[in-house]
Amino acid sequence: MVAALEVPIEVFVGTDHEELDGGPIQHPIGQQTQQLAHAKFVNSDADQIADLGVPNAGLACHPRHGLIQLCFLRGAELFDGANICDALSYLVVKPRHHVELRHRRFAGALPNCLNRREETKTMMSMKRTYLKLALLTPFLALQVTQANEPTYRPKAQLVTESVYAIVGPLGQRSEANAGLNANYGFIVTPTGVILIDSGASAHSAAMLEKAVRDVTPKPIRWVLNTGSQDHRWLGNSYFAKRGAEVQAMANTVETQKAVFQQQLQGLERFIGQQLKGTGALQADQVHPAPEKALTIDGVRIQWIETNAHYPGDTMIYLPDASVVFTGDLVYVDRVLGVLPQSNVRKAQAAFQRLVSLSPKYIVPGHGRVTDLAHAKLETGDYYDFLIKNVGAAARNMDSIGETLDKFAKPKQFMHLQNFSELHRANMNRVFVDFEANP
Repeated sequence: MVAALEVPIEVFVGTDHEELDGGPIQHPIGQQTQQLAHAKFVNSDADQIADLGVPNAGLACHPRHGLIQLCFLRGAELFDGANICDALSYLVVKPRHHVELRHRRFAGALPNCLNRREETKTMMSMKRTYLKLALLTPFLALQVTQANEPTYRPKAQLVTESVYAIVGPLGQRSEANAGLNANYGFIVTPTGVILIDSGASAHSAAMLEKAVRDVTPKPIRWVLNTGSQDHRWLGNSYFAKRGAEVQAMANTVETQKAVFQQQLQGLERFIGQQLKGTGALQADQVHPAPEKALTIDGVRIQWIETNAHYPGDTMIYLPDASVVFTGDLVYVDRVLGVLPQSNVRKAQAAFQRLVSLSPKYIVPGHGRVTDLAHAKLETGDYYDFLIKNVGAAARNMDSIGETLDKFAKPKQFMHLQNFSELHRANMNRVFVDFEANP
């Protein structure tokens, strides 16, 4: 039972990272919270940040000030009990003001003091209210007792002879898509199947397996991880138990080891009981970076490290089929996301490496199967735009606010899904990166 304790809450609702009533946030953690759309939990003696599980939201504890700042940077629709309830279950205030965010999905509304809407046109307002933790205790016992079955069903599409893609939905991870909001693929070989990425859980891995079986009865004998984000590899254990050999590059494995506990905890709030039975199994066949040429059951593979969207990210080139599975280097149909872990300079260089391969077919990390020209328009050009404009402004020590406003509406990218939610945050992270590392 959580004791009744009144904790000061400052809720910043705004679309700009600086322009809030009361002046810019000067505290570095407050600034960082604003910059992170999905902040990792940062464990330090001075400050902590936790991901709220809501796009463009972060929570920071300031021990010196004894307050929690909750920053929403997207829109009025987020400042609503129905959405926030999914992320906030309860806060436990421990000695020395350490704040722990525990995620549970539950029904019901937040206390009235937090369940209000702000008009979109007045998003720059700043509100202070108080949250009695005891009000949240009735929700603690509520648990999801069974997994909701996904409505999304993975389906294979032929790319070229013996090479298939499984194109996932473009939205966020959810129970409806079982965390399969990414692209996968497979190659049918003489004696089995090579699977590209294994899904977000044992549950979703079984769904991928079924999609493969709809094409061929051959067993999945090899699983190749292109990256270390949850939906790229948390299905490894499912396939390993069925005799598959899991392969990855060295830096991918190192990142997986570093983040798997956090990923398991984060996925629970998105896919709930669908995560049951999922283990964190890294590759048993690890290849050195940055490139590796190999042949699996007659299929030639050029495995290339990109380190673009996430540390240890890779792309897989099939020279005989002229196909590249790009992992999260390439996005089409939706704007790419620049995470705190992303590196747009490495992404730009990796995209040029992709261009040098001249593939006929590209299976991107997200979006439909495409070609190099389309990938350049919606990904390569976007990397160039961020570096040429936002990165250059940071190097010139221009104002971050003026820079974000100046480049807020590039017409060539505004048609992409998720543009309004991600573009400004993408620019912010690039600016901060180039400012710190010119």
